[in-house]
Parts: sequence; structure tokens; C-alpha cells
Amino acid sequence: MSRVDTLIAEKSLYEFVKQAWPVIEPGKQFQPNWHLEVICDQLERVARREVKRLIINVPPRSTKSTIVSVLWPVWTWIQDATHQWLTVSHGADLAIRDALKSRRLLQSPWFQERWGTLFKLTGDQNQKSRYENDKRGYRIALGMTAGVTGEGADTLVIDDPHSRDSAHSELERQTALTTFDETLSTRLNNPATGAIVVIMQRLHTLDLTGHLLARGGWNLVRLPMEFEASNPDPLDKRTKEGEPLWPERFTPDVIAAMKLNLGSYGYAGQAQQRPNPKGGGIWRTGWFKQWRALPTTLTNHTQSWDFAAKDTKDGSYNVGQVWAENGADKYLLDQVRFRGGMNDALTMVRALSNKWPQCRAKLIEDKANGSPILNMLQQEIGGLIATNPGVRGKAERAQAVAPFNEAGNIWIPSEAGWLSDFLQEVEAFPNGAHDDQVDTASQALERLCVPVSSGGYEMMQDAMASLYD
Repeated sequence: MSRVDTLIAEKSLYEFVKQAWPVIEPGKQFQPNWHLEVICDQLERVARREVKRLIINVPPRSTKSTIVSVLWPVWTWIQDATHQWLTVSHGADLAIRDALKSRRLLQSPWFQERWGTLFKLTGDQNQKSRYENDKRGYRIALGMTAGVTGEGADTLVIDDPHSRDSAHSELERQTALTTFDETLSTRLNNPATGAIVVIMQRLHTLDLTGHLLARGGWNLVRLPMEFEASNPDPLDKRTKEGEPLWPERFTPDVIAAMKLNLGSYGYAGQAQQRPNPKGGGIWRTGWFKQWRALPTTLTNHTQSWDFAAKDTKDGSYNVGQVWAENGADKYLLDQVRFRGGMNDALTMVRALSNKWPQCRAKLIEDKANGSPILNMLQQEIGGLIATNPGVRGKAERAQAVAPFNEAGNIWIPSEAGWLSDFLQEVEAFPNGAHDDQVDTASQALERLCVPVSSGGYEMMQDAMASLYD
């Protein structure tokens, strides 16, 4: 044992990681890489409280948990054995796994020879999910939604707050966000000096990273699998477009397999730390054609409506659109998008119907506020048609008409004031904060493009002829 090596490890988390590696990963050679140094440097800044709110987005299998959840807490106890930790993951088993790795390192001959005189683990609090040392420092490991009432910490680490499946469930994702807001964020011993570190891969626009960044006040380190020159992180050492994060570990064959296995959405989020593929996924923004002047031979003018279930400040929008066709091409002519209650929705349906008297068919999804609107306006406005997507989800409905978009048959107005919001939603779909515009368009395009929809309801043109101009 070299006293110099010990002193270096005490001063540098990255050096500590390198020296401890054979102990926590016996038989596996440590592979150095610049991104590991970046992560360690940022964690040191947190330890010095130069940064107190840190988010790190990196791909899976990039040694993030080993550094943040296993080695960093141990290294910090060398500096200050009184430090109290709360480490959380989406599953309690994962949080406990990393806590046990830390405890094994603390009890190893390697650690005891170097720093064993600084503190001892106590016998009465030495469990899998909680252990303490004789300086009153402790570590608690919990699942994301486990109760932590009464427990506090100097540093809170949240490592992968969402599983891949739970991130795409609105209920489970929102439960995790609420747990952070109402429980975990209140667990710092001293709110003025305590620190929170979130390290994860992006899974959804409204995952915990997106939730926190929208509020502001967080430092973000974003290191994608392949370098994106158009959106580089200031700490990224790469300069060449597409350059891999860790060439020795993520070879071209490995990256190709990841793209195949994860698909465009999975790879964009988990690997590129961008929860939406560039340009969109199911519908590509680059597939749309944009019109400045409409053809004079438009037919089959159709309204499509999607109504929110409830009127809330941050909830879904009500959307109404007007579509028409010119042969194989379908044109989006107009759109209204608003938040409001039943009276607002009734007013807008009347207004759009008066503005576009050419529309014979007016499609309204028979759920949420759509059902009472159908009942209230059925005798007032002609051509109201109740639609029912059945068990199909929004993504499946959009997929049904995606070939028409890819073929260049879908036209949108180039100068509409709402165009930017529309394209942003398309790019984010189905992982974005909102999907009302896409769902409204899918409903119209299924009627205009698909003779018999995948949902099973027939739309034969001869049966609909009396409804169209």
C-alpha cells in the first residue's frame, strides 16, 4: 500500500474510483474514459456544495450507478463520516443492491487498511437498507415510492427514478413526480445546504428530468451516446458528429444493436438523452408538405374534434381542426386549440362550424366532454358523427395513417400562428407533454385516408357521400 496513492484517492474521487475498482469489480479491468472524470468532477463540486442541484443524463451501462450510488458515498465518508445519505431508485431492490456494494467496500481489507481508523460501522444499525457508522453518519436505501417520513439526509441521490415501463404510464410517472415533490424534496436535513443529485437516462418528456428542468434551478450534464454537434453539452469533450461516448465499450456494432433493439424512441431517450427522435418518430416533421395557397378543387371538408376530460390550468387542450382533400393529398386548413370548460367547447364548435360551412362531417370522439357535446348539439348542428377508437391507443391510431405522411400526401399551412406548436407536438409524440393536436389529426386522416380503419368501423365512401360536399 502506497501512502501517496491513498492521499491521491482521498483528494480525487476519480482516483478513488480507479483504485477501488478491483475491489468492487474483481476480475474486471477498469476502463478509463473522459466522461467518468466529468461525472466525478461534478460530484466533487456537489460535495463542496458549489452545486446543490445536479442532474446527470447518461446512457445505460456507462458506470453511472457504480460511481454515484456505490463509490461516491463511501469516498465522502472519508472526508466527513458524519454525512447522512438517502439513496433512492425506482425499485427498492436496486437501491439496496448499490447500498450493499458500498457496505462491502467499507468492510473490505482494502478500505480498512487505508481508512479503517476513521470510523466503524455500528452493529445495531447494519441492515441491508440502512446502516450507520459510529460518527452518526448513515445511509438509507429506498424505492422511489416507499415512505420516508421522519428520515432526513445531507445528500439525496435519485438513481433511475423511473423504470422503462413506468415512465410510459402516465399514472406511474406522475406518482414518481408527486413523490419527489411532496416527499423526497422535503427530506434534506438543512434545505439551505443539502444537495440533491438525480442521475438517469431520459425516458419521457415529462420524466423527472423534464419535470425538474421545467422548474429551473438545476445544473444539467447531458452526455449522449453519440455526439450531437447541434446540441453539445459544455462539458462534452467530443467535437465530431456521431462520435461515441466510450469507444472501447460502445463499439459501432454495440451501438447498431442498441438502435435495433431499442427502436427510434428508445434510442433517442435512453442513449441520446433526448426523449424524442430528431424530427419526430411516428410522424416525421420533415414529411409534411406546407401550402401557401390552396387548390381550388378541394373536396370532403371535414371537422375533427378532441375534447379534454376536464378543465385544468395545466391539463390537456381542446382541439378542433378542419381538413379537406385534393385527390390523394389531404390538407389541414384550420385549427383552434384552447383550454376551457363545456361552455367554451360548445362556443368553439359553433364558431368553427359557422366559419367552415363546407364541412358536412364533424367528427367528435365519444368520450370525455365529447359525449355531452354530441348530445347537446345533435339537433342544432348537422353532421355530428360520434367516433370510437376502441382499444387502440393514440400511437396506434397515428401509426395507421403514417404512410400517407411519409408519402408526402399531408399538407399543413406554412403561415399559421399555431404551426410551431403543432410541429413541436408531432416531434415529441407520443412522449410529449401533449398529444391533442396529433390525436385530432389522426381522427380526421383515418376518415379521409383509410377506407376501413384498424379500429374496425367502416368508412366506405359511398356510405359517407351524403355527408360530404
